[in-house]
Amino acid sequence: MISHRAVLALALIGLGHPTWAAVSFQQVIFRTGFEDYVCPDGAIQDTETCDDGGAVAGDGCSDQCQIEFGNYCAGAPSTCVAVCSDGFRASSEACDDGNTVGGDGCSTSCAVESGFTCIGTPSVCQTICGDGLVAAGEACDDGNTVGGDGCSTSCAVESGFTCIGTPSVCQTICGDGLVAAGEACDDGNTAGGDGCSASCAVESGFTCIGTPSVCQTICGDGLVAAGEACDDGNTVGGDGCSASCAVESGYSCSGQPSVCIPD
Repeated sequence: MISHRAVLALALIGLGHPTWAAVSFQQVIFRTGFEDYVCPDGAIQDTETCDDGGAVAGDGCSDQCQIEFGNYCAGAPSTCVAVCSDGFRASSEACDDGNTVGGDGCSTSCAVESGFTCIGTPSVCQTICGDGLVAAGEACDDGNTVGGDGCSTSCAVESGFTCIGTPSVCQTICGDGLVAAGEACDDGNTAGGDGCSASCAVESGFTCIGTPSVCQTICGDGLVAAGEACDDGNTVGGDGCSASCAVESGYSCSGQPSVCIPD
């Protein structure tokens, strides 16, 4: 298919203007009230605001030798650059949010910052939760959008967890009184021997419920836990170890399970 520029040149030949038609088909001759000029030829003439010597639009100087919106051009041949921070995303810019502040998704050089996606003009940038990069506005990012692992589906640190690093590594806070994923109990302290261990595991001979966890010994399981004087593996009284795991009068008990004998 012949271009509109070739058609123009052929028309000029037909009108008896061979000199005009000799200009490259990638150029256009403009006639003003004063003189004829060529766009593009690398020289800024008459009504041209730029001339980069190329007939390609989208590089800052249009194929009509006019500065394209969002660009600044200087010199002859013209050198054009996008105006970063004007809120208009020019062809060489990945984003333009109307400012030169970094850390908001669109950098000071109008490039999309890591962990963000930007759309529109002016650009609106948002963090990408789940990409493993802790960007502005995110408290954590563990590389997924699964909740309950310490970093929520919206990249916020979940209750009972602390998260560090990129990608975020989240751990429960044992001793804060919140039973988080991975904890069997949390009684609000890291002292052992009270039913909930220093690592928030239920200790042998105890059962724990609630938040914060309340732990009680299991009388009759054969384990002498804190608060029990004996545990003979049953909750039958009269055998030396009572139904509440106390040593009955006239007996002495030892071992696990407890063996009780009359004094």
